[in-house]
Amino acid sequence: MKAEVKPVKKIRIPKAHSATLAAKIRYLNEQGLARADIARQLDVRYQRVRNVLVPRNAKVELEELEAETEEVEDEPSESDLIEAIQALEPVEA
Repeated sequence: MKAEVKPVKKIRIPKAHSATLAAKIRYLNEQGLARADIARQLDVRYQRVRNVLVPRNAKVELEELEAETEEVEDEPSESDLIEAIQALEPVEA
C-alpha cells in the first residue's frame, strides 16, 4: 500500500527566479516551503533540493559563528597556573 502524498499548492515562480533549477529551489525555500514540498512541486528528488540548500545555509552559519566568536587567548603558562594555585586559600578539612 502506497502512502498518501499530500497535495502541494503550486506557487508561481517569477521569471527572475526561474533561470535554473537551483534558483527555483532557493526561491521556493525563501517562500517558506518545506524541502519535501519543493521536491514535489518541481518533480525532483528530495536529495537534490537538500544539496542545493544545505551547503548555502551551512556556509552562512559558519560565517555567523566566526563573526560571533572572539579570538581565543593563548593557554596560560605553567608559571601562571602555579601562581593561581598558590593564590587560592587552603581549604580546611
